[in-house]
Amino acid sequence: MNRWVSNTICVGLELEYEGVSYMTVQEAYDATFTKRLLSFSDDGSLRPRRMNTEIKFSGPLSGELIDEALAQVATLLSTHRHHISWRCGMHVHVDCRGVEFVRPYRSAILATLLEPILFAWDGTGRQENKFCQSIVDSVYAYLPAIARDGRPAFPQLTKYSLLNLRSLFELGTLELRFAGSTDEMARVIDFMNIGMGLREASAGFSSGEELVVSVLETPSLSQWIERHTHPLFAEQLVPIAEAGRHVMPTLASMNAALALVEYEQHLKPTIIGGHI
Repeated sequence: MNRWVSNTICVGLELEYEGVSYMTVQEAYDATFTKRLLSFSDDGSLRPRRMNTEIKFSGPLSGELIDEALAQVATLLSTHRHHISWRCGMHVHVDCRGVEFVRPYRSAILATLLEPILFAWDGTGRQENKFCQSIVDSVYAYLPAIARDGRPAFPQLTKYSLLNLRSLFELGTLELRFAGSTDEMARVIDFMNIGMGLREASAGFSSGEELVVSVLETPSLSQWIERHTHPLFAEQLVPIAEAGRHVMPTLASMNAALALVEYEQHLKPTIIGGHI
């Protein structure tokens, strides 16, 4: 069994590939497996149309079921001549149902502080892709917006943001979108652990302000990650932070995070519902 940040946190997965019709993959799956852990569809953003595949978990999975589902994905990918282009993404949905909204919201604050490291971890140039928009850029674009009652407007993070908050309302999940697709299951596992780790690390703070202050009070981002996140999260991002000399958040990341912290004060104590 693979090592997971949590064996109880459920996740959903979306993997995109081009060059093979999803119906062909569906037929191969039906002929090979009896347990329905995966589902298949095409995606309008991929090419050529009707000759692409989006592989998804058929429902929220955790622990050993994730392992089994990924083994099935690996088997399917080994039998088809699929192609991975710049359009193909990998998305992980981290289950947040039953959790107060403000807790995964703080994951967006943490992701903003770590944004350059997250994009560097991916290494496929997703920050240049319209399907994976920078949180920092999104927040800056809407900073002047003020709601009618004088409060700051809710940050306009679209469904295509690096970390999608809108899926919390639609599915009850926190969606990470900053990775390009892959046929390496070890890479998928690492990405899932980053998703679980973001949720776990941000939950350890009573406010976004406390989170930001803790980062500022730590000598470097790599030390902060080592002290405040799960070892499986840290082993992915600490080498990236040190290799890229990301000692502290950029000024743009810090200002965007502070804008998100300001809005946090106006969030109501709402419990997340929905389904994956």
